[in-house]
Amino acid sequence: MSIDLGLWHVRTMESSSKRFVTVEDSLGDVYIYEHPYGASAKELRDAIIVAFIDEPRYEPDPGEEYKVMGRYPDYRIEEVPA
Repeated sequence: MSIDLGLWHVRTMESSSKRFVTVEDSLGDVYIYEHPYGASAKELRDAIIVAFIDEPRYEPDPGEEYKVMGRYPDYRIEEVPA
């Protein structure tokens, strides 16, 4: 199962009955996503890597390495120490 987090981005939390995932990028911006139905924690991490680390438009410092930290539901993108 391949997840595109872009399809799940929510601008506001309208219902507290839904499950959400938050991702804080290396610039401190927080993105809120509705949890895709049936997605595992590993699938979420893989989707976060694709959306935030493998996509140049999100990479704040090209050439630097980043990894996904944290656990469901709160993740963050951190630079890998040199």
